[in-house]
Amino acid sequence: MIVNALNSSHIGLTTNIPKTSQSQVNKENHVTRDLFSNNHKLVTNISKQYDVTSISPVEMAKMSQQLFDTGNINLKQHSMLSFQPELNPEYNTTIGKMTNTAGQPNEPRNFLGEWESRLADQLNQNVPNEVIQNTKEIISILANINTLRSSQLT
Repeated sequence: MIVNALNSSHIGLTTNIPKTSQSQVNKENHVTRDLFSNNHKLVTNISKQYDVTSISPVEMAKMSQQLFDTGNINLKQHSMLSFQPELNPEYNTTIGKMTNTAGQPNEPRNFLGEWESRLADQLNQNVPNEVIQNTKEIISILANINTLRSSQLT
């Protein structure tokens, strides 16, 4: 059942993606599923620990480190997932001051939703394809972890 969860498509990921990119998204999902299948037990344990729809920046950085240490994500993906500006002790006096927000590094939020929103914004702003591809990879990773976690709860 858990293996089937890795092979199922995730709702919401492809709704904002142009049809010309659909085959590329499917290919990326397949690559992520294959990677996770190689370390199925490790990813299953990680997905039990973290809910990517309610996870703090601190927890996201820890999860990313675990995925990287177990060989489930590459260095680029790890850097994208683990880079959490709110973990910087100077956040409130720099970025926070400019954006009028206080850092909340321990406050859970929906990172899967945030990355999906980021993709929608990128597609509307015609950002470089490499940036869009990187974002799709992160969404695929988070969506697969979310699907695997959900399959364990039912």
